[in-house]
Amino acid sequence: MNGKSAPTGVTAWRCGGSAENVEPSGGSVEERLKRVLGEVFEMEEGEINSDSSQENVVFWDSLHHLKMITELEAVFEVRFSMREIRSMTTFPKIKEILSFHLDGMKSRPDGGE
Repeated sequence: MNGKSAPTGVTAWRCGGSAENVEPSGGSVEERLKRVLGEVFEMEEGEINSDSSQENVVFWDSLHHLKMITELEAVFEVRFSMREIRSMTTFPKIKEILSFHLDGMKSRPDGGE
């Protein structure tokens, strides 16, 4: 940690046990999403793009996937269904599901109710 007390941020835990603060506000949804994914998967935000997936992100294993879900739910104040959680395996799919929750779309992107 950087020694600063930042109660407004959400703590993103890394495998090594250190924590970083992810600011819940500021920037577009995509910028905030990239910030969370960057912290969870130990990547630069600029490395995250429409091709990012479980197949090509080094630290995207089952543990980091759960951390990602937890952080996204906390930062964006949403709750994902189990079906959504299982389908969130690419950056575009995560963005689509998150948009559903934030924008209140009529049909769920995971096919659920």
